[in-house]
Amino acid sequence: MVSDLDSMFEARCRHCAAPVHDVVIDLGMHPLCESYLSRDQLNRMEPFYPLVVMVCRNCWLVQLEQYVEPGEIFSEYAYFSSYAASWVEHARKYVEGIVRRLELDEHSRVIEIASNDGYLLQHFLPLGIPVLGVEPAANVAGPRRSEASRHSSSSSERIWPSTWRNGGARTS
Repeated sequence: MVSDLDSMFEARCRHCAAPVHDVVIDLGMHPLCESYLSRDQLNRMEPFYPLVVMVCRNCWLVQLEQYVEPGEIFSEYAYFSSYAASWVEHARKYVEGIVRRLELDEHSRVIEIASNDGYLLQHFLPLGIPVLGVEPAANVAGPRRSEASRHSSSSSERIWPSTWRNGGARTS
């Protein structure tokens, strides 16, 4: 029997609001990603949060519970994928292969969720393949937004990268 207290703290699917009970993997407690402590914070407690991957049996969304607002993670995200030249080269080779394998062309569209600074999508643009990068960290997406506009024409549907905030409202 479920008590009122249990139901008050029951995890709900972030998409369909169904109860979520199935744990895929429990990775324990962790600090927020890409958050660095300043010198004056070193002797203070750092907040840790559960990193428990769950799946909804109703809509099959794999998810984490939300313990902090997205702005706390993505306002000044510290990781830029394109800083690693070897990773950018790997992305270029991947694009070459996937374009051939899937026969992608100007009638295709590539959508990348968590596109970071566009390290992957940049390799589709010279091939004329429309792309959409969805990146919640404005400071990471911003520099590539102006670069992408130089590659797109007015008749193109290329939008890259876009920033999504407030539960899915797109801002540019």
